[in-house]
Amino acid sequence: MDMFIRSRRHAASRRFFVASTLCVTAALASSCMARPSDAPTVPGQQEVPVQQEDTADQAKKMREVTVGVDEFVEGFNPHLLADVSPVTSLVARLTLPSVFTPAPVEGEAGDASASAQAPGVVDNAANARSAGAPQWLLNSDLLDSVQVIESDDSKDGDARNGAGNGKAADVDITDPTVAAEHVRYRIRKGAQWSDGTPISGEDFRYLFSQVTSTPGSLDTATYELIKSIDVSDGGRQIDVTFTQPITHWQRLFAHLLPAHLMRSNTDGFSEGLASRFPASGGQYTVESMDVGRNIIRLVRNDRYWGEQPAASEVITLRAMRSAIDGAEQLRSKQIHAVQVRPTETSELTYGLVPGVAEFFHEPNRELVFSTNLASSRLADESVRRAILSTINVAEVSEVATGRRIAGGSGDGGDQERFETPQAGFTEDNPLRIGIISDGIAARAAAFAVADQLTAAGIPATVVSYSPADMLRSSLPYGTVDAVVAWAEQPNSVQAARERYVCTEGSVSSLPPKDLDEAGAESAAESESESDSELVDSSTRPAPSGDREKSAEEQGSLDGTTPSEQSKSSTSAEPADLNGVPVAPKSAARSENLSGLCDPQIDELLAPDSSALPAELADIIAGHSIELTLVKDGLLTVVSPEITITGRRDSSQWTDDPVLGRLGVLGEVRRVSTQSGARESSENSQTRDNPREDTEQDGSGQNQDGRDNIDQENKGK
Repeated sequence: MDMFIRSRRHAASRRFFVASTLCVTAALASSCMARPSDAPTVPGQQEVPVQQEDTADQAKKMREVTVGVDEFVEGFNPHLLADVSPVTSLVARLTLPSVFTPAPVEGEAGDASASAQAPGVVDNAANARSAGAPQWLLNSDLLDSVQVIESDDSKDGDARNGAGNGKAADVDITDPTVAAEHVRYRIRKGAQWSDGTPISGEDFRYLFSQVTSTPGSLDTATYELIKSIDVSDGGRQIDVTFTQPITHWQRLFAHLLPAHLMRSNTDGFSEGLASRFPASGGQYTVESMDVGRNIIRLVRNDRYWGEQPAASEVITLRAMRSAIDGAEQLRSKQIHAVQVRPTETSELTYGLVPGVAEFFHEPNRELVFSTNLASSRLADESVRRAILSTINVAEVSEVATGRRIAGGSGDGGDQERFETPQAGFTEDNPLRIGIISDGIAARAAAFAVADQLTAAGIPATVVSYSPADMLRSSLPYGTVDAVVAWAEQPNSVQAARERYVCTEGSVSSLPPKDLDEAGAESAAESESESDSELVDSSTRPAPSGDREKSAEEQGSLDGTTPSEQSKSSTSAEPADLNGVPVAPKSAARSENLSGLCDPQIDELLAPDSSALPAELADIIAGHSIELTLVKDGLLTVVSPEITITGRRDSSQWTDDPVLGRLGVLGEVRRVSTQSGARESSENSQTRDNPREDTEQDGSGQNQDGRDNIDQENKGK
């Protein structure tokens, strides 16, 4: 019995022990468990960092301006015919220094029907531009002075003064009709590239040497007139001597390039600016060029020394797929301005966006169909005339631009038709048309012309040789019959000289590649990398840098220029083709795409001429060498999100002959709606003294677009 009682007590004891253990374990586990409760808060403390982040983000956005542009491809060299485009002009103006720039026209509240091409939008400066050649503005940020020297004492002058002690003439250096044989430039102290290297006379020499040795360079005929470039005073003084007095010399040395970087660039002058800029000498520098995404990002050049630093930290150029796309981005404030070649409904689409202003601008540029006089099949003027008369300009223009042009020339019905030529054009051997541009408009026009000619009984095809190949080989040797390219309108003596005068032959050609004409469209890309393999080693050119170096070194030894060296080894005597002088095969083409070398035209367009001869147009028409297909036009749309100090209303912005309203893009900044309304009411009071406008906008910047960084940069 006692054992039974002890057993039960022992069992109870074990149960108590187990229960106690479980309780202790539960207690310990319970003590380890978190006891959630409301976190202590201080009223308003949690919102502070969020608000600060929003303010910083807003401030950053207020320092960025985005502009919608047309789609673009690789190639942004402002000195090459193949790279001519509104985007190239815009980037070059913001990043590369020029000795002179075209004088803008003051903006006003213009007539809404001023433009025949785009009724309903304002073209304030159309009449002013058409009155004659543009005047020029000296870039005082780059240069201390520019002088026309009356006499050149380079042989007996003081070496310290470069080209001698000639006396400065008392002339208006901005007048394009002033003839000069010797011009002296003085670079401003502190002018520098974005890497800190001073801008010097070597940059002048580099541009001259490359333009006169690269096919398809702009202003080649004018640069060929340079006899010598003497640099002194540590690179700050440049004396340029010409072979004879010339007018319109102000157009030279625009968009200087950094010689110290370009010379070491393996891509050379022709390809060195295809998708990047090595350095900047303007308000902005190129941070990135994403051609695939069609976005170019420009950032403020912190080393810019000029009086007017960049008003915005960043300018982004973004391609618009369509007017609808651009209008949507304007409404959502993703972009703040647009500059595009308009289609039929562009003005209407953009004009419906609340608050925007539209301006139509006609740059001095046109799309031209040029026949090649070196083509044996086009030797007869009657054949060329028949081909040109077959082209319906109005239809081609509408296809190329996507709009009908009111009052445009050549509506198709009034054009005189000539008998279809029998010049050996067949389906197996058609008329070959090249394109010196990758732009959409140029390609569309070329294919439209080919289709029209084929339908009229003249088989034609568009070949896709590269612009470099055509200018260097296909045009001089006549393996391409015609080309479509953008060209400067010949409304000044110098522009007409570039387009029609026979050049000195400073740029040598090369024998053409053996391309399969029938399969040129597919073969060109695969064969473009093997140019050198198709040229005999004895005639293969040295790399761009080597050619430049050897030319400059030789010039320094014997006093000759690259053009003089070329003429010593290459005959520049024009050939005679059925009575019409044609540029020799040994000379590559530049802006004179037809290859016309008429002594009568050369005499009429003498370098010292100040006015276009009245008979020039008839002489050109008599040769039947070209037909204007499209006169360029740009639609600029400005939203109320951006402004210029003292000129809130974009109708008051100046109108640039090249860039229209966006010629002042470097001065443009964002503005908040509140400060914008306040500034608009005070414009009349601040216009006379814009630097007094220092109200704060939503980003914390003052209204003239300068923050502390600007003041530091100016101090530099």
